[in-house]
Formats: sequence, structure tokens, C-alpha cells
Amino acid sequence: MDYIILLFSCIAEYLIFSDFFDAFLSIRPNFQPIWNRILIAIPFIGIYFGINTLQISYLNMLSFICLLLLYSFLYEASLKERLLYIVFLCAIFFGCEFLFAVLLNLPAYLFHSSSVANLSTIPWQIFTLKLLTYLICCLYKQTSVKSAARMDRKIFACYLCIPIACIAMMLLTYYSGLDFASSPRMRILLCVFFAIMQFGNILIFRAFQRYTEQLNHNLQNNLIISDQSLRLSYYQKILTMDEHLQELVHDTTHYMKAIRILLDDGHPDQALALISELDTKLDTTILTHYSKNDILNAILTEKSELAQSQNIQMSIDVLPDITFAELPSADIISILSNLLDNAIEACLARDNSRVVQLTITKKNENNFYVIIVKNTYDKAPVLRDGQFVSTKTDTKLHGIGTKSIRHAVENNHGFVNYSIEEGFFVATVVLPIALNV
Repeated sequence: MDYIILLFSCIAEYLIFSDFFDAFLSIRPNFQPIWNRILIAIPFIGIYFGINTLQISYLNMLSFICLLLLYSFLYEASLKERLLYIVFLCAIFFGCEFLFAVLLNLPAYLFHSSSVANLSTIPWQIFTLKLLTYLICCLYKQTSVKSAARMDRKIFACYLCIPIACIAMMLLTYYSGLDFASSPRMRILLCVFFAIMQFGNILIFRAFQRYTEQLNHNLQNNLIISDQSLRLSYYQKILTMDEHLQELVHDTTHYMKAIRILLDDGHPDQALALISELDTKLDTTILTHYSKNDILNAILTEKSELAQSQNIQMSIDVLPDITFAELPSADIISILSNLLDNAIEACLARDNSRVVQLTITKKNENNFYVIIVKNTYDKAPVLRDGQFVSTKTDTKLHGIGTKSIRHAVENNHGFVNYSIEEGFFVATVVLPIALNV
């Protein structure tokens, strides 16, 4: 019974501190798969359990700190960040144990040893301690601005009702003076149900986190859809303006003939009025034709003008017969606009050598569209969860552009890849043509 309680305690502590690290740091891509994390958990828990069986309290504390430091290297963070969160975790874990020992008047020997033989005398106190530790970690995790699972205050307040009620029930069980010494079965059942209560609280918190993540995911999707709608509307306006400009170019011949006649007849005032009328109709926006796709032409015209206004050298190489006829207009806009926006934004961080290169072609006997965007950069982009994310100051919009690109590419059975080559950040999108027909 004692070793079962000890094993539960080690498992609970591992789950608590691993969940804590997940909230503040990004785990390395190699360790993200669930089975990899399980394989990592087994030796960590086994080593910690083995050290605890030695019944040396100071060794237990030292091993806990060392395991935290070792575990922190599974995450992408500086040494300073790792040490900071380790200090926070140690303060929470050791502080809870000391506070709990004082509140429950636990025997003094617990401060000097970790005797496994005595754990069976305080099973529900151990469960209550772990639940309290988990609750405090959850409270601290709410301060993380990096976590997508961060709950808002109302949702978190609803969740708090459950662990607070559980802790109160455990404390009342202790202070009620119930003695199960003469009934081992009742003691075992109580321990089992308290253990279920402990893991139930963890699972419920994960469920609340999942709910929050889904809300954030839906919000991001709505932002993406709204952005695509606005872009589509904008480019349709550009196309309308271009059509209007073509009509004006056609009508200019007639205007010029009329102006010449008026001047020949000695009516300069009327000729000037006609010139003024023509001037008001002219539009300065001229759509450059890179391909046979008007939406693509509108996007590239706008981004080229934007790059020029920001002193960015932008080269565009598009295969003339590119049509993207097989792709939805919204996906074309999402992919190209976000790729070029990200490239231009990265260039703006540099003082010189601002370069963006776009290539759109077909490969593999014209069975695939290939879009390649290269740009210079000041700092290497951050890789998180297998994707490069932006460094915008608005944390809620982190990675929205790259997610929008990925969703649009996946909708068309393609793939996107990011890399760094010879001082350029390179984004490559491959879209199969046959599957989109």
C-alpha cells in the first residue's frame, strides 16, 4: 500500500510539472508525439520513484530539482528561462508541502525523512497535498500569455469550484476524525476514490483547456475567413477599377479627337473643360498583367507597389500561362497574400539588402503548381509546434498568417515547407493540379 501511494505521488508530480512547462514553453518538435512523451515519462517517473524509496528527504528534494532541470531541456528556451520556471515550481511544490504539514499537524519526522512505511497512515492527506499543488500551478498557469489554452476569468472561476470542493472534502475527512484502522478495505477504497478524484480534477482541467483552445481556434478561423473576405472584396475592386481604366483608355481616343476639333474651331475654353472632365475620370491604379489570372495579377500588383514604397527590391517571375483555374479564389488570396506579407514584414526589420523574390511555375510535366517566396531577414524566424510563427506584438495573432496558408494549401491537397537557404528565408508551396480539377 505504501509503495502504491508513493508511485501515485511520483506520477502526479510528473504530470503537474510537465503540464506547467507546457503552459509556458514550447516543447521541441521531436518530443511532441504522444508516444514519445510517454516513453520519456516512464524513466523519469521510475528514477524519481526509486530515489524516493531510499527514504532520504534531502536526496528527494535534490533529485526533484535535478529532474526538473533535465526535463526542461525538452523545451525550446534559454537557460535563464528554464531556471526561472524551475524556481517557481520548487517554490510551489516545497511551499505546499510545508504549508500542508503545518495545517494538518503532520508528524515532525516528515520534515527529516521520507519514510515510505508511514505513507499509508496519511493517504488522503497525500492526495489533498497533490491536488492543492496542482491547483496552485493552475492558478499560476493563468498568467501565461503564450498558452492557447489559457482560460478567461469566468471559465476558470467555474473550474475552480471543482478542486476547491474536492480539497474541502478531503480536509473535512481528515478533521472529522474518521478512523479506518480496523477496516483496511474501507481505507483502500477511500484511497482509490481520492486518487480517482485527483486524476479527475486533472482531466476536468484538461477538458476546460480543450474547450478554451477550441474557442481560440474558432476565433482564429473567423479572423482568417474575415481576412479572406476583405482581401477578395479589395481585389475585386481593383479588377473593377482596371476594367474602368481600360474603358477610359478606349474612350481617350474619342476625347482627343473632340479636343482637337474644339481647338481648331477656336474654342479653347470648351477644350479645357473636356480635358478637365477626362482628368477626373482617370485612375492612377494600373493593373500589371503577370499571368492569365486577374486575381493573381491584382495581388502581385498591390504587393509590388507596397514593396516599392518600402524600398524593398521585389522580383516577380510568373509562368505566363499560369491560371490557377483549379483553385478557389479565396485560397489563392490566402496563400499568396500571406506569403508576400510575411516576406515584406521580415524585410522591414532590416536596414539594408531588402529583397523579396517570387517564382510561380509548374513542375512534373505540368502536374503541380510550385510557388516559391524568398526574402532576406534580420532574425531567424521562431519554430514552434513544427511551424514558423510571426513575432507580432499582438500575441493573439501569432501564426495566423502561417495557419491561413497551411489551411488553404491543405484544402487543395498540397503541402508547404519553410527553410533557410544562403541567407534567405524560403517558403515553398506545392499544389497538385490534377486533384483540383
